[in-house]
Amino acid sequence: MSPAKAFALYQHKLATLPKPGGNGCHSALLGVANLGIMAGLSQERILSDIRQSIPAGGRTVPDSEIMAAIQRAAQDAGDHRTMQRPPPVRPMFPDPMKARLEFIEKGRALSGVSAAGDLKSAFYDKSAVRLGSGSDASDAVLLLENLYAKDEKVFIGKQYDGKASVRSVGEWISIMDQAAKAEQPAAFPYLIINPLTGLVGLTKGGKESYRADSCVAAYRFLLGEFDGLPLEDQLAFWAGFPAPIAALTFSGGKSVHALIRVDCADRAEWEADVEQKLFGKILRPMGIDSSCRNEARLSRLPGHFRADKQQWQRLLYLNPRPSMKGVFA
Repeated sequence: MSPAKAFALYQHKLATLPKPGGNGCHSALLGVANLGIMAGLSQERILSDIRQSIPAGGRTVPDSEIMAAIQRAAQDAGDHRTMQRPPPVRPMFPDPMKARLEFIEKGRALSGVSAAGDLKSAFYDKSAVRLGSGSDASDAVLLLENLYAKDEKVFIGKQYDGKASVRSVGEWISIMDQAAKAEQPAAFPYLIINPLTGLVGLTKGGKESYRADSCVAAYRFLLGEFDGLPLEDQLAFWAGFPAPIAALTFSGGKSVHALIRVDCADRAEWEADVEQKLFGKILRPMGIDSSCRNEARLSRLPGHFRADKQQWQRLLYLNPRPSMKGVFA
């Protein structure tokens, strides 16, 4: 198997790791580790990736268990490199699920509402920027105008679009305005949350791309999204969680996408402060989707109509200068 194919399978296996606690997680670790070794990744990288990708809930998987799987895979492959034991990533809260529930309850109390529909309206009323109806592309224009400079380049388009979908914010606003005037809104379901260079870079698998993590020009936002949590609980969590939330977008399905302003200086700061601390110690242990930690993450773009759900992707809240105290504090 070629390293590129092994890496593609490795990423798939990471994204589909079962929840620990009788669901086959322990057995799956060796399969992921084998693919990582075949892809030529360092043992430290494989450990970090697995640690970040194990779903929250069930039992806690110690680093020693992950390391044992990696070293077994390396031994089977004849890879004699050794790995030093890294310091464990300890959750900030002793009981992350209890902390999540406390933030949810706090959010309900601060907002004064509990039903999903009422919470959506509460965020709408709290928005620092006056929002539109949520049923046309004006939501996308508002988000672009308030969170990015017109000369910054962003990716907007379908999930697997490439170079042609990386344009300046000014160009995208013009395209959207023209489509609205023609009463033929274009299909723009996704946005990469951080500005891009517009230059070709390399994916982690070594392929050329215009939208890889290596193409990020400004480390401005982290995406937060829950898997499997009821919509009203997601909304209540973001109402009670003290973080600089710049935007909240209803996906048109079962989730809310939160853009958390982080403003990292570079990739090294992103890895240290966002991936290891904010995401690794706080958000992931409370159930935030593990795949959200990368800087070139796709998010649902507000103002797009999802035909499969018969719902609009709606902007619920927008604040270009968010407070660490949160939305309702």
